[in-house]
Amino acid sequence: MGAVVGVVRFLPGPDVDPVTGGLRPLEGELVDRFVLAGMGAGFLDGSVADDRATLTQFAIFLRRGLWAVQPTDVDAWLASLRRQGLSRATVYGRANTLARFYTLVVRQDATIATFMSLNPVQPPAIPQDILGAQVKKLA
Repeated sequence: MGAVVGVVRFLPGPDVDPVTGGLRPLEGELVDRFVLAGMGAGFLDGSVADDRATLTQFAIFLRRGLWAVQPTDVDAWLASLRRQGLSRATVYGRANTLARFYTLVVRQDATIATFMSLNPVQPPAIPQDILGAQVKKLA
């Protein structure tokens, strides 16, 4: 029997950042990795879309980088969801999405805070040797 080939589909989500109109580039990359991991694990399209929407809503609530989250931020967001009238099961599902997301981030991107020099507003300059190599690739 032949190999089974999976199809990767773009699942649009409400990627709306209050400032830029979309997830910041680093956040978008992290969310995309998470979504692709879910697809690779066999999650259904609806579940993957819900995960993307949850992370986007959390980013909007947070109003700073997803990498700068603190436990109190998660607690406050989950409490706000309950005040909005969402069921306990829905809030639990969103908490589970955040837990899975940050587990992946910690495993794959343990150096994000170092890379961002703990300053998500102004990332460090790209070293000239790396920048030069990228420019040569584009030329």
